[in-house]
Amino acid sequence: MSGHPYDVLDTVESSSSPGTFYEIRTSHRDGKTYCTCPGWIHKARKSDGICKHIAAYMQRMKRVAKTVAEVPKLVIYKLDEFLAVKRNDNLIDVESTGMKKKLHVNRGL
Repeated sequence: MSGHPYDVLDTVESSSSPGTFYEIRTSHRDGKTYCTCPGWIHKARKSDGICKHIAAYMQRMKRVAKTVAEVPKLVIYKLDEFLAVKRNDNLIDVESTGMKKKLHVNRGL
């Protein structure tokens, strides 16, 4: 376990902003997964929370798994759940999540 409250499943470089990297993370608290990209915020607010990075990761895991049982089962955070956990734990790390503007708006501070 790292010194963070999450495990990094994958690190991906942005296709639209070379040199910018996002992480797919799984929370130690409840095992739910999220991505630090802006697309995840939009997807988590509007639908299933599966951004293109999480979708690609899931596809890669399916390809390398020898059996269906080996494919990791990801439970994806909804944005309101994610923000509630972050507020309750006082762990909002706006620089590492890439969600600075969104978190300030949603925190109501």
